[in-house]
Amino acid sequence: MTAIDVVNLALIELGDRTINALSEDNKRAKTMNAIYVGTRDEVLRLCPWTFARTRLSISADASNPLWGYGNRYALPADFLYMISVENLEDYTIEDGYIHANSTSGVADTSLNVKYIKRVTDMSKADSLFVQALAAKLAFKACDRITQSNTKKDQLRFDYEQVALEAKRLNGQETTPYFFKEDEWITEMD
Repeated sequence: MTAIDVVNLALIELGDRTINALSEDNKRAKTMNAIYVGTRDEVLRLCPWTFARTRLSISADASNPLWGYGNRYALPADFLYMISVENLEDYTIEDGYIHANSTSGVADTSLNVKYIKRVTDMSKADSLFVQALAAKLAFKACDRITQSNTKKDQLRFDYEQVALEAKRLNGQETTPYFFKEDEWITEMD
């Protein structure tokens, strides 16, 4: 599976002809070329896809945040979505960095993170992710390629259904994560 294969699935959903490259000089290729990368990253961020999860130990940056936190850690270049930070509940992501305090149980030197990475090789992607991405591409390209509101409504429905099924099945492939209730929640009862 390649990016072109995914794009062609979307074009087939639109009832249009397929392409050989995103660089072709036609409306279909130009439209898909304009929306592919952003849409791929958008669908990757929708849920913690098992194929896109990764772990990394990030070294502390030489500079500290101006205020509020004692350390900062540069986000990886392929970062899309934070799943968790090991042994740390108090952190924030700002301007390409994770800001945290070493007093939160984290060493000043490194931070262990689990996150969703940008996956560009579609041969590594889950088949339901590919279907969700193709459906989203078809939905986004519909106005420009077909000018059909009826078709766009159907594509929206199709995308929502495949995305729901993909998220449901993806969620069954891992141990559930239970969020700890803090005082603010427990005192409201």
